[in-house]
Amino acid sequence: MAFDDLATKYRSMFAPSFKIMVEGSNIAAANMVIAGVSVDTSLDKADSFSFSVSNAFDPVKKEFKWLDRYLKVGKDIQIDIGYADVLETAFRGYITSVRYELTSWEQTGLVVSGMDYSFKLMKGIKSKVFSKMKDSDAARQVIAGAGLSAKVESTTVMHDMIQQVGISDYQFLCLLAERNGYEFFVSGNEVYFRKPHQNKSPAVTLTWGQNLLSLDKEDDLTDQLGVVKVRSWDPKTKKPIVGQAGALSKVDSGQDGKTLLNKALGKTVEDNYFSEARTQQQAEVEANAIQNSKAMSLVTGEASCIGIPEIRAGKYVKLAGLGSQLNKTYYITSARHCIDESGYITTLTIGGNAI
Repeated sequence: MAFDDLATKYRSMFAPSFKIMVEGSNIAAANMVIAGVSVDTSLDKADSFSFSVSNAFDPVKKEFKWLDRYLKVGKDIQIDIGYADVLETAFRGYITSVRYELTSWEQTGLVVSGMDYSFKLMKGIKSKVFSKMKDSDAARQVIAGAGLSAKVESTTVMHDMIQQVGISDYQFLCLLAERNGYEFFVSGNEVYFRKPHQNKSPAVTLTWGQNLLSLDKEDDLTDQLGVVKVRSWDPKTKKPIVGQAGALSKVDSGQDGKTLLNKALGKTVEDNYFSEARTQQQAEVEANAIQNSKAMSLVTGEASCIGIPEIRAGKYVKLAGLGSQLNKTYYITSARHCIDESGYITTLTIGGNAI
């Protein structure tokens, strides 16, 4: 969305606000004094939240209030953020921690924090075998078993057997995503298991000198790879298997790390990896996964902007007002929304695979 459209939607962005629902009840009715709320979204770990309640201790009764009805570990929670009366859901999950802070008679409070519905996938160590299916089919089964909505894109390799051995469902899904070059994350009640960089339309354009408050960006060739090949051995044919990574799906226009590396060294660099791939197709999938993962370390950065609920991990952002070399689309790998006495600020980490 254009920033002007966002400003219109959010009543000119003059009055940051939030709503916290616990088990379907708005805690505003309890008259809690909440100094600030933060919500973190990430591709690398579960989304999380934190807020503090400064008037939770009753000095007359000498006990903490609202513990049973609202502020108790294990309760379902939803946090909406935005401006005035226009709010967007930023977090859904569980209260997993309540910390009691008493530093003096006058300074007492509670810090409440929690995790998204990834929590359902993290509990329980399992050993299971999935027969004659793709990794995406196994992912769908695991996600459905947790009572979550599966947003799964099909993988290509059919396996005789997929083993989940002594790990949680969350760890298992991470492993499946990694070996296919997919991304796996939870947003609300939906679990995404998908190819990266398919729809690169930016959620918003941030312009330096207007809504973009700061930027720290780095282009780094150090960890880039050349031509990626995965090598294995076919025990049936007694012949080697070689899978080579194909073309990279770029986040934006420009040269990728492989091109820049070969140009800098004046030769074609080749990176060979050995695996237990049993087919050419499987070796190619693994080669592309390695290439895609390393390529995203070419461009990294952190930015801050006026609070925008639409910014979250797994989406894209476009930067403007910085010149032709930086005015590009970037992938959001994490985002923090913080509303406190200073206002509403969004901090995001960005990545890219072309410059």
